[in-house]
Amino acid sequence: TAIATPTWMAIYGCLAVAAVAVYRWELGGSIALAICAGLLGLLSSIQYPSWIALALVVVFAVPAFLHWLAWQREHHVHHLLAVMAWTTLSIAVVVLGAGQVQAHYFGPTHPESQAEDPVESPTVWAWAGSTTSRSAGVVTRVRKNGPVRLLVSDSEDMEDPVFSIARAATEENGRVVRLTVEGLRPDTRYHWAVEVDGRVDWVRSGTLRTMPEGPASFKLVAAACARSGSNGAVFDAIRDADPLVYLQLGDIHYANIGVDDRGRFEAALEQVLTQPGQAALYRSTSTAYVWDDHDYASNDGDATSPSRPAASDVYRSWVPHHPLVSADPQGPIGQSFVAGRVRIVMTDSRSHRSPPGSTVGAAQTMLGPAQEDWFAGQLAEAREEGQVVLWAGSSPWIGRTAEGGDSWAGYPDARNRVADLIVEAQMEDRLVMVAGDAHMVALDDGSHTDYSTSQAGGFPLLQAAALDRPGSVKGGPYSGGTYPGGGRYGEVIVNDEGGETLDVSLRGRTWDGDTLVVETFTLPVGAAAP
Repeated sequence: TAIATPTWMAIYGCLAVAAVAVYRWELGGSIALAICAGLLGLLSSIQYPSWIALALVVVFAVPAFLHWLAWQREHHVHHLLAVMAWTTLSIAVVVLGAGQVQAHYFGPTHPESQAEDPVESPTVWAWAGSTTSRSAGVVTRVRKNGPVRLLVSDSEDMEDPVFSIARAATEENGRVVRLTVEGLRPDTRYHWAVEVDGRVDWVRSGTLRTMPEGPASFKLVAAACARSGSNGAVFDAIRDADPLVYLQLGDIHYANIGVDDRGRFEAALEQVLTQPGQAALYRSTSTAYVWDDHDYASNDGDATSPSRPAASDVYRSWVPHHPLVSADPQGPIGQSFVAGRVRIVMTDSRSHRSPPGSTVGAAQTMLGPAQEDWFAGQLAEAREEGQVVLWAGSSPWIGRTAEGGDSWAGYPDARNRVADLIVEAQMEDRLVMVAGDAHMVALDDGSHTDYSTSQAGGFPLLQAAALDRPGSVKGGPYSGGTYPGGGRYGEVIVNDEGGETLDVSLRGRTWDGDTLVVETFTLPVGAAAP
């Protein structure tokens, strides 16, 4: 905004000057009008499709063309041909340039997924999540009204399935239903399918794994930031990695909805859930998802965003999730679950953060008071249960203080306070963080993550993005370096053999199998000291 708004104003100012000048210097003024129209088209192509940019060019270029027609009556043919050639070249540059600019900012960053789009079936989409060691859930949208239930079995041919309670799909709930099965076994791969009005949908069926109990080794994948409608090969790579859980750390789409419009949020999420590559991933793997700004509101959204009611409503009804921070319909969507001896704590740093630069000290917050208290409680429980914490959030943690910035660096008092919570719980040596938002893979070994007032020590951190957005670097420094770009994700590999420590490997990966960075950390685990 700081760059775009002055640029827009400058171009409009030039248009106004050219519109006046054209009455004295007809050719020069018409050329200036045409140039301004081209610049306007190029700038608009960053945010809008190319046809909108071209329409703007045409609208503002019409006066230039009319003045050019008036000028040409008194000049020779070779003058006319020269101006015509220059005009044609300018339009071609604008059209081609706008297409390239729009493709760079909003187009694919790597090849398409190889997943096939399934044929029509009783369900429109379905994704698995809210999985524990003994239960699992699926949220689905079906094509017709009627009773819907979930079937889960540990055999591929679905012998002796466990059934969920039937839920009614109606026009009132948009035929979106949340289904849960209980009584499952820990650390077991299950197959699932949705039954709609007595008919089982074998087309959009899937698999999931329940969480292990006690010492266990497993892999998690974390990633963020995919353009709206992305069908990138990175989703195939994540599915092939076969993680226990896929941690989606925000910006699952870039709809940038800044109004309280439930229908727009539903349409944006349905576009995500019906892309073949993404849909195949969400059916094959339990997903745990927290939003960031572009999928919660418009860019840099916070607690004051008008979109919060609609975003909260759609999240709670359309997204499989674990119990949230509170029962407040617009409360934070922070949540936690346990896998083996690791507690995964996911925080919402958008919907209850104070507006940038509006507060300092105790009033400054990224998580909101209720979620901060909840986070402290999660740390205390992890310590009591002898668990390691994997903190998963959507905002970059490392960075030099920048008041008014969009990451934790823009909220230094809030960052200090949360860092102190980690130290007070004696979890600074038992915590690992993964984060999104920044369009890069980056790794820090703890050298730059300590923002506690006591300087008690940092913790390892992995930035895991971008799925399908142009690369960028935010924050730092990072001891393991930065690797900006699209088609990227992170892996958290836990190796726990039941001793007093476990190993956590943090690894940055690309869609085509390259390892960008990897480092392994040994963390204490087990009962807390008295």
